[in-house]
Amino acid sequence: MFTLTNVFEGINDARVKFQPGPIGIEFSCEKVHMVQLEKSATGDMRLRALATMQYESGRDEFLASHQELKRMIKSARKAGPFSGNKIVTTMQAGDLRMLPVSYGAVNGKHHAPQILKLLQSRIEENISDYVIDYIPIRSNANADECVALVAMAKHDKVISYLETIRRAGLEVEAIDISPAAINRMISATHGHEYNDNVLVINFGLNSCFMTLLSGRRLLLDQELAFGQAEIIAQTSQSLDITDSAALELINTYGLSGTDSQSISSSGLMASDITQTLEEVIKPKFMQLVSEINRALIYAAAETRGEPVKQVYILGSVARWSGADVLLKKLTKIEVCFPSFEKLFGYPDGAGKATAPEIAVATGLALRGMINND
Repeated sequence: MFTLTNVFEGINDARVKFQPGPIGIEFSCEKVHMVQLEKSATGDMRLRALATMQYESGRDEFLASHQELKRMIKSARKAGPFSGNKIVTTMQAGDLRMLPVSYGAVNGKHHAPQILKLLQSRIEENISDYVIDYIPIRSNANADECVALVAMAKHDKVISYLETIRRAGLEVEAIDISPAAINRMISATHGHEYNDNVLVINFGLNSCFMTLLSGRRLLLDQELAFGQAEIIAQTSQSLDITDSAALELINTYGLSGTDSQSISSSGLMASDITQTLEEVIKPKFMQLVSEINRALIYAAAETRGEPVKQVYILGSVARWSGADVLLKKLTKIEVCFPSFEKLFGYPDGAGKATAPEIAVATGLALRGMINND
């Protein structure tokens, strides 16, 4: 029910003892991403194994069958030297609700009972029906108000998901959330002394998430109704072609920055097609830019005027050639993909094409391996 692409196989060095961490597994809309890192006694870290799998059917159908998941794990182990059965994963977006909750500071500390009471006043259901956790996203010992990002999922959804994982022969060490995984990944790749403001945009099929970080501090996580499907629909309507043809054009020619003089099958210059796609898609991207500008203003307000130094793009739209170039043109900010050289131990740029897709799985795999939890 799936196809597997082996991206990397770990390199074993008998001279140094490395201890594997948990396997980070993200079930994205179109693919499964698995990452496992390992760490030496001296703190050196490297990639042990990585695999990306394409669903043959939909994600929901795949997760409904523990047998399919079990076969996927078996195939992944053949492709790369994954070790153990402990994993860190996330709940699916449709089963997880995240919302910010403002609460009064209590001696500069986070006050879970107060957060739960405020949360109950905001939702109709009883919070006892949910599994709930939270992450501080704004706290200051001198402030009167703090903000936490609350993650909540129905008990039955969590139990069903855990049972699917268990029956596939895996042991869930932790269920995490994407903002925490992204924060962990950025912290690990930049180093603990990194204090700049960074905006991370993780694109999905129908929406995207903007995560605003200031060093290791999570400032904001916001879901936006802007995803791959909306861009494809805009392209197909403007060019009077099918959605599949629009996606093929984007995958083939990219969104911006192509100066190729090659001739397409229709007789048009490749650069002309890319320019047309850019003009068609730019109005949609401008909607995203408006939200980015709001995030920039918020970052400056929360960090005494410090600007956002970099925008990272992840997920589906980030795979499209020229997406980073187009966003950079429109925002006038450096837009790029994460570099995993420090973690993965290969020269910068090697495997760069996979970085936008595996960022969340990498952050999940890092849980418990760095001092960021």
